[in-house]
Order: sequence, then C-alpha cells, then structure tokens
Amino acid sequence: MHRGMLPVSILFLALAVLVGSAVPVFAGELSLAQVQAQPGQTVTLPMTYQAGRTAAAGVASDIRFDPTVLRNPRCTAGPALAGTGKDVHCAEPHRGILRMGIFGLNLAAVPSGEVAQLTFDVAPTARARTYRLHQKPSAANAQGRQLGVKHTNGAVQVVANQ
Repeated sequence: MHRGMLPVSILFLALAVLVGSAVPVFAGELSLAQVQAQPGQTVTLPMTYQAGRTAAAGVASDIRFDPTVLRNPRCTAGPALAGTGKDVHCAEPHRGILRMGIFGLNLAAVPSGEVAQLTFDVAPTARARTYRLHQKPSAANAQGRQLGVKHTNGAVQVVANQ
C-alpha cells in the first residue's frame, strides 16, 4: 500500500510547487484617472502608482485608446519621480496603443504617488460620451524578475461644448 501512495504523494507535491510558483508577486497598483474634456481640448490624465510590499525598479504599461478621438499621445514624469533618478518615456508603437515606461539607471524602487501624466488632444469632432483607456501594466524588481501589477483603467468623458 505504501508503494502505490508514493507516486500520488509526489504528484501532489509537484502540483503544490507549480501552483505556488504560479502565484504572481505583486509590486503594487497602477491607476489612470478619469477626466472630462470638451471636443478640441487637450486633456491630461494623471497616473498614480501605489507601491506594494515588493519593490519595483521599473514599471511599464501598454495603454489602449480610441485614436479617432484621442490624438497625439504624449507623457511626462509626475511629481512623485522628482529627485528619484527615474524618468518616464512613451511611444505609440501601433495606432491606438501608448507604450509608457518608468525606469532609471539605478535600482531604486519606483515611489508611490503621481508618477506620470498622459496627455491627449481630443478631436474637435468627438461625440459626447465616455472613452475608456485600457491598460496592461507590468513591472520588474532590481534583479529583473517580472512582477505582477494590479491596475485601474482610465477614461476621458467628452462633454458637449458649453
């Protein structure tokens, strides 16, 4: 009877190791704001980071948006990055996707607070409604290990000209 249980025990042990290693280590949460704008205006959405127990040396996110309404995406560093040696860079690798990264030439943790500001021009022909910005964030620690990041998507609510 002992002989037949050994493979089952090994199977359960292997399963426990796989499940345990599949549980992501979270570096915190990256949140985009929800703001209002009128057609033809420029709008800036603050991005905040709430650090978790595991320090992230770099954070990135792909942000999907409606390019027919939100145009000319750009980003700048937020006030939380002042004096940290971290910077923000972004690019639009594909139409409707803004790739944003927070990193530095140091191993210091990304601090909590407003880490970036994303700016878009709202098309003059934009219809009054809410346009969602969906993000897919990631992070890495100082050793280069990938970390999970919780997130909150943002939105631009276009309101009629007044």
